[in-house]
Amino acid sequence: MDTIIRIRSAGGAFLTAIVFAASASARAQISVSPDPIVLTSEARTQEIVISNSGPLPLRVSAGIGLLILRTDSAGNERLDSAASADERRRSCAEWVKIYPQQFVLAPHHARTIRLFATPPAGLPDGEYVGRLIVASAEPQEGRRDSADTTSAGITGGNTNMQFKMNAILQVAYRKGAVATGLDLEGASVIRNGEETFVVADLHPLGNGTYRGMLSVILRSAEGLCLDSSAVPCQVEIADLRRRVPLKNIPVGRYRLTVESNQERPVSPGGRIIPAVPLRRTYDLVATERGITLAEREF
Repeated sequence: MDTIIRIRSAGGAFLTAIVFAASASARAQISVSPDPIVLTSEARTQEIVISNSGPLPLRVSAGIGLLILRTDSAGNERLDSAASADERRRSCAEWVKIYPQQFVLAPHHARTIRLFATPPAGLPDGEYVGRLIVASAEPQEGRRDSADTTSAGITGGNTNMQFKMNAILQVAYRKGAVATGLDLEGASVIRNGEETFVVADLHPLGNGTYRGMLSVILRSAEGLCLDSSAVPCQVEIADLRRRVPLKNIPVGRYRLTVESNQERPVSPGGRIIPAVPLRRTYDLVATERGITLAEREF
């Protein structure tokens, strides 16, 4: 079922309803860059390029909202528009503005929009996050769709248009000292038919988003590497559960290491915040009935 959300614009108006369940062709028609988008107290503006690669003109709508990255008990990711008071304090959605918010984009053309941050006075150091949501709809027949607007409350019935979501990109505003890291609050191994997964419960540390890889290494009791796997890992404000696949583990005793790393170098623009690597090692016992883990003491 399609999910319709409404995102408040910087000026206080609401963006037109956005339908999250977009077709693959709709997503491919619109592209947005750069990703991620990072603003700082020294560089409060950022140009964003939106391109239409399709054969039809599109009415494009852009807005900023706070959507929290969460996972369910199985580790499946979702974006949640409900946020706690503590999570809202880490949001920049109320004071990062967009110009223009709506415009018509001709086929095979691109348009540059601008984001600019107007943070409140006395804002503490840290990274503040939001989501740039870009959606599009084919202009209605017989409707004049030419003017740009900085307001979502457009007259002429536009608030009844349903926009197909094309892209959701993280927007970050960084001020002063920003640090990040991960804590592993728990780990387990589950078997699901022919698949085996290491499940890691991650807690964000510091005041910034962690971006890197989460890796698992399975070794024999003697230390010989038997299998390893890694998945991309982004942890923002909320705790996350990540699943890392492994080959099926035969009955026996093993050592399992869970670690984080940032193999990509930090870019000149500081888009990736350096973090101290996480590393935990467990004794793993696999039986016919299941798999147990016990953290090793060093």
